[in-house]
Amino acid sequence: MKRLYIAVLWLGAITVGAWGDFTWPDQQASVRINGESVVATWRDGIPYVSREHTIHLLHIRSGPPEINLIDALNQQGFTMRLNSDGSIDCNKSGGKAVGQDAQNWGHSQSASSTATDPKASPADPRQAMVDAIGQELAVHSRRPIRWAFTVVKDAEPNAWTPGEGQVFITTGLLDLKLTRDEIAGVLGHEIAHGVRQHLAQHQRMVKTLKEIEDVRRRYEKAQADFNKSDPTSGARDKLEREMRGVENQLSDLRQQYESIQSYLKHEQAFNHAQECEADAYGLGYAIAAGYQADGQMSALKKLNNSQFKRYGQSGTMGSRTHPPIRERINRLDEVMRKRGY
Repeated sequence: MKRLYIAVLWLGAITVGAWGDFTWPDQQASVRINGESVVATWRDGIPYVSREHTIHLLHIRSGPPEINLIDALNQQGFTMRLNSDGSIDCNKSGGKAVGQDAQNWGHSQSASSTATDPKASPADPRQAMVDAIGQELAVHSRRPIRWAFTVVKDAEPNAWTPGEGQVFITTGLLDLKLTRDEIAGVLGHEIAHGVRQHLAQHQRMVKTLKEIEDVRRRYEKAQADFNKSDPTSGARDKLEREMRGVENQLSDLRQQYESIQSYLKHEQAFNHAQECEADAYGLGYAIAAGYQADGQMSALKKLNNSQFKRYGQSGTMGSRTHPPIRERINRLDEVMRKRGY
């Protein structure tokens, strides 16, 4: 199994390196893009990142599920800096969208990635139909909360949930001429992701990384203040106590970080299991609302055909977060047979 690395900076002063021409290390290193730590995988000396989890940073909306980070940063004019602790800062003012993948629908966009502010398409004549179908399904979910189902203007076929209570579906997916039963299958899958709290682990990971960054910055400031302070001053003792307190916080966060590392080692298995679970629960919601049981499977077949035409075999092979589309179709078929449909 490929090793996944989490980009975290602990302690150590940052040294200003050369900007412009940059030589990347050929092994794991901590990486930050515009100040945000990202998870990277080194293969054959090249860092790769999940397109899904970096869409709000790199704005890459099409292509394979994993991105060659070096190529992506160079194409978008980022500048890189190697710090004294071996970490790498990649910075750019602003950012421009360069296209989107439509691998599979699912929990492919985390809560943080909704910062891209998907453009709702209220004028789309299918909006009312999508919302009506979604509301029919939502009443059969775990809790009676308010759900919103939004059609997003995007040519790529996709659907996702940032968490319980909200689902987005693109015009590109609807343009595959989905029937009402197929739309119900797609929306049911997304409702299941929200109800089953499938994004919780990733959200905890993002939260912990941000906390580590905040504490690291506090430590650096306390250390700088301590070094500048008068050795005979009483304030120096206070600064030393503050540094110790921050070090204790880092120790606590390190334990959480180790837990995250354990999760990342098995992330693909967890994500694929969640997709299968969402498929099964979504099927149940659709049936309970009176829709045909094979709606989701039929929608997946249309997506599979569309992806093959656009990207070839690689467009149907799945990713770290999703099993291959054909595998999902076969598993849904098995679930339906067991339930007598």
